[in-house]
Amino acid sequence: MTHGITIFQVCVDVIGDDQPCNPFTEVLILQHHTDIVRHLLLLDDKRCVSAGDDGLAIIWDYQIWEVDTGMCIKDITEHGSSVKCLMLIGDDMFVSGGHTLHLWSQYGKLLHTHTQKGEEADVCIMMLTRHDRFVAAANKQLVVYQRKEIWRDEELSWQISYVRALKHHSEAIRALTLVSDILFASGSIDGTILLWSSQTFVPMVTLNSVKDYKGTNNFFPHSIQHLIVESERYVVAAIGCGFSLFDIKTKKLICQKPCAHFSKIMHLSFVCDGSFLATCSEDGSIRLWGARTYTPDTGQEERANLATGVVNQFLNISPEQLRSRQGQLLPEPVLLGECLAHSGVVQKVIDCGQEGMFTCGDDGLVIGWKNSELQKLKRNQLLQEQVLDPSGVV
Repeated sequence: MTHGITIFQVCVDVIGDDQPCNPFTEVLILQHHTDIVRHLLLLDDKRCVSAGDDGLAIIWDYQIWEVDTGMCIKDITEHGSSVKCLMLIGDDMFVSGGHTLHLWSQYGKLLHTHTQKGEEADVCIMMLTRHDRFVAAANKQLVVYQRKEIWRDEELSWQISYVRALKHHSEAIRALTLVSDILFASGSIDGTILLWSSQTFVPMVTLNSVKDYKGTNNFFPHSIQHLIVESERYVVAAIGCGFSLFDIKTKKLICQKPCAHFSKIMHLSFVCDGSFLATCSEDGSIRLWGARTYTPDTGQEERANLATGVVNQFLNISPEQLRSRQGQLLPEPVLLGECLAHSGVVQKVIDCGQEGMFTCGDDGLVIGWKNSELQKLKRNQLLQEQVLDPSGVV
């Protein structure tokens, strides 16, 4: 046990300094938080918002390249307590969660505060479903809320309303994600993954379960920390210090990496159009996983011929090959890269397309990991546009 973090004594892959497959060779440090940063949310192709234990939600412009840090657009301080999660709702609003729920405009104006009681007053994850409804995880239960239009004195306003509570998990819920228009998934620290109907809010399928889940000293080694869905068919689950890929249609396990990190994986995301699965952990590292070794110089045509679709690209297998191997576990993904800059637990990793990926952690930092060659091309193009006059003559 180190600083309250469980370190598992297992055989974990290691990688040296020479990482030809790792495209993230440029780092952007965003400093403004004063405490643990727990959440990152992509707003559009140039802005993201971060939130954490300092009670701040900070909107960043991460495309600023001519200074050492991204530009802080706005501090949002009205939350008043730890912000544990953020969620976009509609085209121009987002919700922050913790001990209370707050509804904000895209510019950071507070629109409504919903006060919660009891177990509901500790929201750690939120997920948007249908008809302006969203589901929030608080301890062992899921709570359904709805954003409603309210007209007062001929003026439109918005508020958050309670709908119902869902009590089917036996331990604390740590993961929640939308699968499709009709399904969503939840995962808890006992290793249980449930698939729910978004229409009736009734559990439909148990995708994963563990009998003896508490482990030594109640460390919950099979805890579901995060879930992501691809193509409305595949679920990737961060389970303990590893990850597993499930097929929802067949309810089968496709592949797994039980020991991907030295400690629990906190979050994961596909990056670089599915070329990698990025995982971040309590051990302070971000790791890149894939099924084949290629370099950033691999031609686009060659890459396109390998596979189509994010999961197929990640597994380096065609849809036909994947279908023919139903019931057979695929080989474990390979460690292709490691990104080290955080000095503590890495809480989140998000994909920002051509801008790379961004992470946040207990050290209070938001860090952008970028492809330096791509960034050089963009900077050179920008400089040429500024130096050349409209006629193209210097």
